[in-house]
Amino acid sequence: MKNRKICAILIAAVFAVAAVVSCVFLSLVRRVDVKYVLSDGTDAAPLSASFDALKGKCVLFVGEDDVREILKDYPYFYLDGKVKRNFPNSVSFSVKERRETYSLNYDGKYYILDENGILLAVKDYAEQKRSVIDVEFSGVNLSSVTAGQPLSTDCGELFDAFLAMTKAVSLSDNVKKATLLVMPERKDVLYETYTGVTVEIPDACDSGVEKAEAAFKAYNESADDYYKSFDKITVTKKSDGEMQVTWTDKSV
Repeated sequence: MKNRKICAILIAAVFAVAAVVSCVFLSLVRRVDVKYVLSDGTDAAPLSASFDALKGKCVLFVGEDDVREILKDYPYFYLDGKVKRNFPNSVSFSVKERRETYSLNYDGKYYILDENGILLAVKDYAEQKRSVIDVEFSGVNLSSVTAGQPLSTDCGELFDAFLAMTKAVSLSDNVKKATLLVMPERKDVLYETYTGVTVEIPDACDSGVEKAEAAFKAYNESADDYYKSFDKITVTKKSDGEMQVTWTDKSV
């Protein structure tokens, strides 16, 4: 009687192990479905091939970290949203392409960044693109450079303010160059437009977004070519919090 019970337990255990093994085997990833949001001409074939590394893993344990680990080798792309596990044996997720927004000329190299300051590439030469804003530092130094990660400077406050300002006013093909200046008394951002107007944002860390919005509102509302031949727009914050926009004539 005792032996029968032992046999029954062993048989049940064997069936349980077999069931677990079968479930694990059936839940191994066999298909990876990726939805790409890319610009024209972008080839995602190498990236798709890299995602094949997810195949053979248990679908229960495939997540965002696994996808991001693969994307570390592809800084131009990022995971948009979460990884969806589709039982029994597939996963799906969305990948977007980062857009080149800035080209930072620093120490003989050109650091290509997206709108959030994520480093996409480092080049030895400049590529002139109307959609990419040239950036220069004066009194600002790089402190950390890692592809796929935000660029780090020794004046993060000013760099973050610059990114926020540029994003807020949707600057792209109307601005040629931006300069970040750190001086003993203040921290400024200068924008140079393709029409030859310089937009000066003094003390950019103080209400920088509001100053940039006021400056480019004045710039965009001026349809007069003569008025846009004036060389500088400067925005200051008055004691009551109001933004004061001043145009300066080249002849002054």
